[in-house]
Amino acid sequence: MTEQVISDINQILGAIEKTNEQYASGYWVPSLGKDVRFKELSTAQQKKLIKSVVDSQVYHTEFIKTFYHILKESCVDDVSIGELTVIDKLMIALGLRISCIGSSIEIKVNVPDPENEEKTISQPVAINLMEVYENAKKILTEIKPTTIEDKSFQIVC
Repeated sequence: MTEQVISDINQILGAIEKTNEQYASGYWVPSLGKDVRFKELSTAQQKKLIKSVVDSQVYHTEFIKTFYHILKESCVDDVSIGELTVIDKLMIALGLRISCIGSSIEIKVNVPDPENEEKTISQPVAINLMEVYENAKKILTEIKPTTIEDKSFQIVC
């Protein structure tokens, strides 16, 4: 058995990139009608996303820009990220969340207190994000495009 010696830094970077692409996951992109492969988010990318949410609470413009750049960095397939719809990005974000963090999330919901109707109690609720993803994929697959036209514009939904 012979080992290949990598001596050039470009060869090393190329080998790392090739390995990253092998571990990419496909996420459903409704507007394209197919899965598009993305590399898992790095720790640095996850930190950027969290920082952008904390720093830009009102309009989340920083989050939108950060997520766009992360999608451009992480996309393995030949896809124009700028042409993806909001729904496409939502499906990709949900898929990345499931892959990188996990498919379960627990939230607290206020429900009426059975012992006192005037009060509410906090009840934990587990949400299976994989089920949400699969249901959304099924629903979005069934939706047919609609065109809205006026004299000066055309909107394809």
